[in-house]
Amino acid sequence: MNKNKLFFIKKFFYNFKMKIKIFNYLKFFQYLLLIFFAVFFIFPFYLMIVTSFKSIDDIAQNNALSLPKYGWHFSNYKKSFFDSFHFLKYFINTFRMSFFSSLLGTLCCILTSFALNILNFKYKKVIIMLLFLCLMMTSETLVLPNYRTVSSLNWIDTGKSNNIIFGTDYAMIFPYLVNVVHIFLLMKSFERVPKELYYTSKLDGITEWQYLWKILVPLTKPTIILIFIFRIVSAWTAYAWPELVGAKLLTNMMRKVFDSETGIDAVNIQMAASVLINLPLFFIFIYFKKYIVSGDQRSGIKG
Repeated sequence: MNKNKLFFIKKFFYNFKMKIKIFNYLKFFQYLLLIFFAVFFIFPFYLMIVTSFKSIDDIAQNNALSLPKYGWHFSNYKKSFFDSFHFLKYFINTFRMSFFSSLLGTLCCILTSFALNILNFKYKKVIIMLLFLCLMMTSETLVLPNYRTVSSLNWIDTGKSNNIIFGTDYAMIFPYLVNVVHIFLLMKSFERVPKELYYTSKLDGITEWQYLWKILVPLTKPTIILIFIFRIVSAWTAYAWPELVGAKLLTNMMRKVFDSETGIDAVNIQMAASVLINLPLFFIFIYFKKYIVSGDQRSGIKG
């Protein structure tokens, strides 16, 4: 009997050690995979930042991955900001378009998600089904219909003299104001809020508008901020549509950096301008990240 107990105890510890070894191996490969992807995504940024501080001779004579050997040329940023092209003008126009399109787009997303999730009205399921069908359409297929629409509304310069004031601003903002993915994302977040909270607020005499802005929006603030970040990044890095309709506003900064018309031929100046272009997105994410984490902890809503 004692021998049998001793045998089972040894077998138990042996199996336990084997499980620990397997777990350690899996954890090792998991961290190895994470390190690989981290290096893969960080490498372009490292190359961009290092090159922005180098001189032309340093770039031509030394390894591209090495740190600057002929000194750190901070003057490259000054040249890219003041001397090479109108960086401040591009930055202000891009920020203005990105901010207003993201703000209005997030507002439309909140109102649409609230109507489809909370309110009851006729043909509600039909509208949701149509939104699902919109997910099958790529943004490239909408370029021509949107362009014809904004042209017919005289929002862009088509050679006619009856263009609307601030029409280019409208053409940049309104065609892509609604994002179906963001609507469904916020609808799922609204579903996490107990329905009893809505019915209780109705008994207390609170209107739908008050319930939305005083109760529902504060509880789902992390998702709303996340949607705002997605929208502002998408608007900031937009290429095709600003180039097509917003040429007068000069909002496509990345193309202007590498455009021969701007006179930026030096690689180090181009990289310095690229760093300045990406810095606002970095600071926006860092600033809003704490609100996402703290808001999720304060909400107290369980899935």
